[in-house]
Amino acid sequence: MKINAIYIMIACALCVFASSCSYTYPESSDALHRRDTEQHFSSQNLHQQRYRPELKDEKVESNLESLHSNNLNSIYSKAVTEERSIALTFNDGPDTVHTNALLDLLHEMDVKATFFVIGSKIENNDTILKRMVAEGHMIGNHTFNHLDLTSLTTEEILDELDQTEKKIANAVGRKTKMVRVPYHLMNDQVVQVLNNEGYHIIGWSLDSLDGLSGNQSIAKHIASEISPGDIILHHDGIEQSNRLLMQLPDEIKELKERGYQLVTVPDLLKIQGLN
Repeated sequence: MKINAIYIMIACALCVFASSCSYTYPESSDALHRRDTEQHFSSQNLHQQRYRPELKDEKVESNLESLHSNNLNSIYSKAVTEERSIALTFNDGPDTVHTNALLDLLHEMDVKATFFVIGSKIENNDTILKRMVAEGHMIGNHTFNHLDLTSLTTEEILDELDQTEKKIANAVGRKTKMVRVPYHLMNDQVVQVLNNEGYHIIGWSLDSLDGLSGNQSIAKHIASEISPGDIILHHDGIEQSNRLLMQLPDEIKELKERGYQLVTVPDLLKIQGLN
């Protein structure tokens, strides 16, 4: 009986530990040590969840491994460069509290970044987008409702994109040709629709893990994994963004001390027309 009780206590302790390190938001990858594009994108299915709060615990599986090679190659996750340049990217804004504080920080540290915004969050936050552009940042489309595009029809995918484009254009007077697909859930239909609309699909090669709950050091993690050409994933529109705001100065300082130049995604990828 004593032995059984010990086993139960150990099991409970492990459960508590696991729950304390769980992902609350989905756009994170287990592929932190992978630099090969195909390997990286085919592995992003472990922490995928729907964005809508009522479906927060419902898992959705990535099927990127089924993409045709031509479609897979149209996803940009990292720049091929020997220059010590990288790009900071932020998903899921704009958020009145977090995004404004983040912009203050980036301005203070003289850093340009790229924001992938959710169309439904732009309403009443258009001044934040205006500020992004005025301060030299770039804006990308993160769809209107942050849904799994593989579950939508072509018309519904286009509506998710178009609604967001209209919000962006109304706010800053121009559209964007960058898109980051929610959860990185894509099939050939989704990629072809995006390509046909002239979008550049932007992924990431390094996940900051800012969606983790806990006291893990984002700066140390980034410093241990960074390499030239990386596109780093962060979030400015989730509840854990307070943790990011506290740790981002250390991350930026560490990267600059290592000689990295922090640029926007268009400047990093050097793709004509991406601006």
